Formats: sequence, structure tokens, C-alpha cells
Amino acid sequence: MINKHQLATRLFALFIHGFLELVYRTCRLSVSDLNAVENHVLEGKNIFAFWHGKMLYPIYYYTRNIKTVKSAILISKSKDGDYGEALVKRLGQTCVRGSSSRGGLKALHDLSNLLAENSNLALTPDGPRGPAFRAQVGIIKLAQYSNAVIIPTTYNASRKITLKSWDQFIIPLPFSRVHLAFSEPLVVPLEINKKDVEKLRQSLEDTLLRLDEECKEELGL
Repeated sequence: MINKHQLATRLFALFIHGFLELVYRTCRLSVSDLNAVENHVLEGKNIFAFWHGKMLYPIYYYTRNIKTVKSAILISKSKDGDYGEALVKRLGQTCVRGSSSRGGLKALHDLSNLLAENSNLALTPDGPRGPAFRAQVGIIKLAQYSNAVIIPTTYNASRKITLKSWDQFIIPLPFSRVHLAFSEPLVVPLEINKKDVEKLRQSLEDTLLRLDEECKEELGL
């Protein structure tokens, strides 16, 4: 028998899934550099990197358009993370639980194993606690050790709700314009020093911020 918390997470996942389907069907979507995804995604071993506050639409877009290769999504082990896990499972993707403060080593091991099996990953380089819009080095090191590439990804919407949270989480509204932006993969060599890791971290951060501006320009924000 499920408890109240489990029931709440399942109802949350059901509602958000339905809401995202409504958004997807009613919004006018434009996409830039889709070839960055199409040329790599079916091979697996890609890490889609997007800001914590801009994860909602890219994850749903992936589930609707890429059927043959599942994506694994890292969710914190907090109680709030249970809602994220329920939604990820509802979307038919793989959930890995853990963060830098709780269960991080096991999560890193699980993510590395999934990449070795040619899965794709979806990670937030500024999550789970921020600071917002600042990439951390963990994603660079994971790509290095796993021989994976990082595909910077972001989006914005002409009509949306922006939550008053640390990550400025945005929720696109139905019947709006959505622009989804990708960038060419960031390749992380196996043999790099700390200075090179920092350069790649900064490059990822700069690319995501550039894509954010591109989305704003496309939507006239």
C-alpha cells in the first residue's frame, strides 16, 4: 500500500506530464543547432547540460522526439526530489538519485556505468543548490572519465511563470512561443590538468549563457 507522500508524488507526475503535453502541443517551437543533437544522440554517451531552472522543456522534448535511446536524469535524494523521480519515471526515463551532499559517489558510479552502456544523461551543472547560472566542475570530470561529450542546451518561452526560487525556475505556458537552443558538443580529453578543467568549465558556462541570450533574441524578450 502506498503512503500519502507516494500518492502525492504520483499525482504530481501525472499532472505535470499532462501539462507538458498541453504545452508541447499548443506552443510554437523553434530550434537552433538541432544537428548538434541529431549527429550524436543516437550513438549515446552524450551529457545534455542545462541550467537547473531550465530543465523542464528540454527533458520533455527529449522524451517526445528520441525514442530509441533513454536518458538518465540526476535527481537529489531530498524529499522534494521524490517528485522529480516520479516525473522522470512517468516520462519513461531513468532516474539516478544523489548529489554532492548526499549519495554523490554512488550517483557518480551509476552515471558512469550508464554512459558506458551508451545511455545519454541530462545534468544541471549549477544544481542542485547553485549558485544559479554558474557551472561546476563535476560535469566536466564525469565527461572526462567516461569519454562522453557535453551538449549545452537551454530554452525560453514568450509566456511563462518564473518561480521565486534560487534557480529562477521557468514554467512555459500553453500557446506561447518556445525557443530551444543547442550547441555543438564540448569534447573533454582524457588527459587534462586542473587548468584545462577550469577552462572547459568556463567554456560550458559561457556557452550556456550565450544560448540564453540567443533564446531571448529569438523570442524578442
